[in-house]
Amino acid sequence: MISFINGIIKSYLQNNLENQELDELDYYFDVPTKEASKKFDRNTISIYLADVKENLSLRENGWESSFTNTGQLNKISPAIMMDIYFIISVFSKTKDVETEHKLFSKILYSLYHPNFATYLNEQAPISLMREISCELFPQKYIDEHLGLQLWNAIDQNVRPIISLKVTAELDTSTSNSMTPVKTKEIKYTQPYTKVYNITGKVISINNQDDFPVQATIELKNQGGEIIQTVQANIHGVFTLNEVDTDSQTVDIIAPGYQKTTIVIEDIQMQSTKQLTIILNKV
Repeated sequence: MISFINGIIKSYLQNNLENQELDELDYYFDVPTKEASKKFDRNTISIYLADVKENLSLRENGWESSFTNTGQLNKISPAIMMDIYFIISVFSKTKDVETEHKLFSKILYSLYHPNFATYLNEQAPISLMREISCELFPQKYIDEHLGLQLWNAIDQNVRPIISLKVTAELDTSTSNSMTPVKTKEIKYTQPYTKVYNITGKVISINNQDDFPVQATIELKNQGGEIIQTVQANIHGVFTLNEVDTDSQTVDIIAPGYQKTTIVIEDIQMQSTKQLTIILNKV
């Protein structure tokens, strides 16, 4: 999970810092000691993993249950949410402070942009059940752990840092399976229908930038009956649960935007990727 988050942060910064009249950049994930920074031959962004803790406020105790198409019962353990703390700093290849400050400012702006949280979730594995969130400069952690003692501990000159907390699910990808208990009271009145979960994102495009839209999504069957209604979150992300393999119609409704209707025909294929829906303003 940690290496996965490292890769997302790196790719996001690469995408946002390129074409900004910057020299070629390197990314460094080890401890940024004074001795190590002397060997940097390019402007370098240090993304140092400072700490990992379980987020106890998001802990859940109940197991989730689901049946396979063979009638087997799967018991899936609840998501374990981890707070991952990074210390981000900048090193100029020429030790030029002005260059470091310029790059530092661009990184700060990129991480504060709403697209960062959206990008984290777009790149997340489909197996994750919980949304990834982030926080810059978490005050409690700064008070307890950061300051001059950090640089003293790693034998490094004092420099400005960006402290970043990413809260993400620990992807265990494991489950316990068991045979369901059958009694005379269990009746199967309908044949089994295979169902899938579909994840999507609603956006509006303005000046070539994507903006998430907290739209209402209505899932309808072939007869036009609404069978499920969900609300996109602040990142425009939504999930339709247990969608069967028949064709479905989805209405996307949001104040100030034109109502959009799409037909999803290949439910199984769509369940393997994110559905992107673009709304136009009224």
